[in-house]
Amino acid sequence: MTHCLRKKHRHQKGMCLPEILVSCLIALIGIAAILSSFLTGRLGSTGAKHWTQAMNLTRSRIEYLKSIRYADLSIMPSVTTETDLALDDRGDGNAVRCTRLTALTQEDDGITIAVLVQWNEKTAGEGFTAWTYNLRTWVAFPGRPST
Repeated sequence: MTHCLRKKHRHQKGMCLPEILVSCLIALIGIAAILSSFLTGRLGSTGAKHWTQAMNLTRSRIEYLKSIRYADLSIMPSVTTETDLALDDRGDGNAVRCTRLTALTQEDDGITIAVLVQWNEKTAGEGFTAWTYNLRTWVAFPGRPST
């Protein structure tokens, strides 16, 4: 029986070394592409999370300023800078740090409030990219409505 199997497979060719090396190279390129897509997705979702947290910091500051009486708001400093605020504070000391700038601009019929949050986001490799989130609103002067 084994003699018949040997004769049957004797004239079949196997794969040569260059074919095996090329197929291994193609498999490695495919695996590297899949792994790089995971890394890109992770960095993208982290960036989106920080964007949302910056948006929340900006909106909370604007809502706080809008809750203040107009008379008190009009005597506040025109520019305020808050440094070393934490985005993504996980409690392990590795939080992304950001800066929040608030600008109050007096106008004839109200005050414009502009809030900007800046932070550095890690990109693929060893680099960082500066990101900003900016939000602006207007508070009307209390009194007779403008015509």
